[in-house]
Amino acid sequence: MGRFGHLRLVLVGLASASCTGADVPAPASADAPQPVSTAPPARHEPAASVPTPPPAVPAPTAMPTPTAPDPAPADVPIVVSITPLRSAAATSPTWTEIHTFDTRATMQPLDAGVLISAEAEWVVDASGSLVAEPALREGWPPSESVTVGTWPTDAWRVAVTDVERSSANRAFYRWRTDHWLAQRFTTPSGEKVRVLSDMDHEYMYRKSPRSGFLLARTTSPSSIVRVGGRHPAPADAAIPSPSGVHVVDFYETRAGRIVVAAEAAIHVGCADPHGDCEGSSVYAWSADASVPHDGDGRSWAAIGRHGFARALYGEGQNLVFVHDGTQARIEQLPDGRETDRVLGTAAGVLWVALTGTGSDRLLRRDRNGVWTTVALPESMADAPTLAIAVHDADRLWVLAGTAEHSTVFAADLAVPVTEQAG
Repeated sequence: MGRFGHLRLVLVGLASASCTGADVPAPASADAPQPVSTAPPARHEPAASVPTPPPAVPAPTAMPTPTAPDPAPADVPIVVSITPLRSAAATSPTWTEIHTFDTRATMQPLDAGVLISAEAEWVVDASGSLVAEPALREGWPPSESVTVGTWPTDAWRVAVTDVERSSANRAFYRWRTDHWLAQRFTTPSGEKVRVLSDMDHEYMYRKSPRSGFLLARTTSPSSIVRVGGRHPAPADAAIPSPSGVHVVDFYETRAGRIVVAAEAAIHVGCADPHGDCEGSSVYAWSADASVPHDGDGRSWAAIGRHGFARALYGEGQNLVFVHDGTQARIEQLPDGRETDRVLGTAAGVLWVALTGTGSDRLLRRDRNGVWTTVALPESMADAPTLAIAVHDADRLWVLAGTAEHSTVFAADLAVPVTEQAG
């Protein structure tokens, strides 16, 4: 972005003239006797010449004041071209079957950690085994919402009650060692509450991979509060404030950078949200794609400390917007499928789970931007449900299943390349 200043040239004419002279005494009378003087004869300086005054300088003609052009918009979008996904190398990791449920199971969309909901809640213990955790159902928040965040250190559920067409009550519960605790917080309007009365869907909220929940007004996210978490709320100056557009979503990177999504543009806030607030940008694209609202965070991913990814949806196109903290790319994923989940790691790896069936619907993008197709076990190829999770940043967990049963597999993230796609 830039700002343009205007220079006005003013011509100033200066004219000055000055002349100086010396008086010359009149000559003495010829008839008067002349006294004899013993003083040395007086020296007479010639009279100073009077310079001819320069011609008068005419007053400058008044210059017409130029009409200032319309200022450039404060947020000039950077149009990002779409990069087609080339044939990616295929990898076949060594999968380990962990557990099979004789019912439909759900893997919660956490940023990190594993939590599976079936007939009970299942987590990964210290030994790396999948075990049931009965305490998770005690005091379970009265809601059908999902669990988000990092398990178990920063895991949250949002309880939604008294739902009507234009209003609902929301409470934010955080997992505390062995129970769920409703958080007390301050709303953007300054009220201290435990239950947010959301009339006319006035608020939007998003779990931050940094810490806690972020809460903002739907009409304008110019002021954001943090519910829980160990970091302060984002400074107002660090929050992008797009004007004249409909804001549909927002996000925060692990470093605290705020991202605001409009329907056809992504506004990235300051690179250093606590510094001089430089480096904000607006990105747009020419494709017929949009950024719809995402209720549970499946379409957002934090990549490393400064980067992020956002799934885009378009007619006949499957796109993902990737920002590495400095530059942005829009990459086209295989057509005919949609992105069901994006998941980033602190090491800078991006995982993408696609809809449909087949053993080629799991993609991996490394920190250098190289894509790989990760082959699923043959027993998972026809399963309509595919969910992914990362535990301790060293293993990928995959759940595939049907309405009758679900199976959990795990594999090391350092998957060796065993086959090259043609």
